[in-house]
Amino acid sequence: MYLLRIFTVLFAFFVFGLGALCLGFIIFPLVSIFAKKNNKQKTFVFLIHKSWKIFRYIMVCLQIIKFEFPHIKFMQQLRGKIIVSNHPSLIDIVILISSIPNSISVVKSELASNFFVRNIILNAYLINDSDVDKFKNNAKVLLQNGFNIVIFPTGTRTLNNEIPKIHQGAAALAIENNVEIIPLKINVSAPFLTKNNSIYKSVAKEKVLFKIETRPVIKPNEILLNEPDYVKARKIISNKIKEACFK
Repeated sequence: MYLLRIFTVLFAFFVFGLGALCLGFIIFPLVSIFAKKNNKQKTFVFLIHKSWKIFRYIMVCLQIIKFEFPHIKFMQQLRGKIIVSNHPSLIDIVILISSIPNSISVVKSELASNFFVRNIILNAYLINDSDVDKFKNNAKVLLQNGFNIVIFPTGTRTLNNEIPKIHQGAAALAIENNVEIIPLKINVSAPFLTKNNSIYKSVAKEKVLFKIETRPVIKPNEILLNEPDYVKARKIISNKIKEACFK
């Protein structure tokens, strides 16, 4: 039975990879040709959202995962927000982007040089570029255009009982753009596709429940009223993110 679960997970990721190739080498180039310039990015983000929603549905149908998101309707109405979350599993970003329309995730710049996903990354993601000013400007434009930005404040997956180190990038973007932060807590019923483990060692022996909790909104403008100092306010917000997402 366990070997069957490994096979189904491998099959699901084969489908995911095939879909990524189709998007990157067929669908996105066609969109680039026929879509209006101002609508290209919205179309790319929409296609990622829909394709990952299909992938999530496939994983549910294959009995790999279960999925609960009690406040999904609230999340689907968000525009121009920063969404932060804990990061226990490899597929966390798929779960979030497939559930929340009009959202773009932050990815490492190395992925932009990956031949298979480069076209997707360049058109539908926010690259964590080494040029800080460029990154901040790109984020500002996205937020002003109504896109949500999904950030894992640890920067990588975290293990059970691990005390995470929180990066302050989400707090900085929220302060500089005066946008609210929506914290989420992903609860996983069993370890699944975890950090530092091969797929063979990190596939749960049973169907895994992903339950996403929405935590209280963090409003930078309210924090700045009590603490106008930028550095201190950023630290306060980062601590609130840590408390909301990891406790």
